[in-house]
Amino acid sequence: MLENLLRGSEQSKVVLIQDTVKQSGYPLTACFLKFLSTRYEQVHVLLLDPSAECLRNIVPEENISRCIYHNLYSDPLNWLGNADVTVTSTDFIDFLRRRVTSSVHNVAVVICSLTSLIIHRSPAYTCQFLEKLGNRHSSPFPDVSIGQVVSLVHQDLHNEYTLKQLRYVSSSVISLLEDSSVNHLTNCNVVHRRLSGKIFKSKEQYQLLNSFELKAVKELQTTNLRPNDRPQVDPTANLTFKLNLSDTEKVARSQQVLPHIQIQNRQQELQSSTMSGQGQIFYEPDDADDFDDEDPDDDLDI
Repeated sequence: MLENLLRGSEQSKVVLIQDTVKQSGYPLTACFLKFLSTRYEQVHVLLLDPSAECLRNIVPEENISRCIYHNLYSDPLNWLGNADVTVTSTDFIDFLRRRVTSSVHNVAVVICSLTSLIIHRSPAYTCQFLEKLGNRHSSPFPDVSIGQVVSLVHQDLHNEYTLKQLRYVSSSVISLLEDSSVNHLTNCNVVHRRLSGKIFKSKEQYQLLNSFELKAVKELQTTNLRPNDRPQVDPTANLTFKLNLSDTEKVARSQQVLPHIQIQNRQQELQSSTMSGQGQIFYEPDDADDFDDEDPDDDLDI
């Protein structure tokens, strides 16, 4: 799944990379940037961390003109008094809208990293920013569609509630595992939500070259979940009484004769005993009976 996300064969509007102090996500973000530069006409890279400078000069020469880097970390709070863009007050949707070239039709955005936005703004603003960029139905830029948004977040600096909000607005989440580098191989958990709503989960192992190119990907574990799939819960698990019957109890129940069945059996026995006896019907005509065949209605006095 990781390789499909990198190459674009698996559609994902918003990709979130979660790294830790022990496992940096900058190399994988750089790998995404190289692939994005070959797939889109223009790639805007928001550099919100000083460490994000490693993303420069990694794109092949034929694609350098497609990448536009925005330095947003030099004076993020305008302490020097000459910053045009500040993390605390800039509307980044409008910031990108004014910098997207009108001649292009599809662009990609790389944010490195979201941690600065979360700290200086709020998790709510950060999620709204990602949601607007990744909206499948409408683009925030006129006549320009955003193909993919790749963002990095340092999960060690945020609580689980904030990370859950970011995962909710992301269609793919790549979580790098701590202490997973063995023989230059890195383990990660990938959770991808397809357009149909089906959720794909996998644990994968990958290797990056010094040129930030993907060398090998190996799937260690894969799970497919549908939106309505839920683990089955036994409703009788925590009851103080037993609802299920053992085999012996089932046999005893089948042999038990219910009261209404006993009454029915008695009625059937009475009917059978009455019908088994021999009986005759004797009819004695009355004086008013008329047996005249010529005028059978004579007794009606019409």
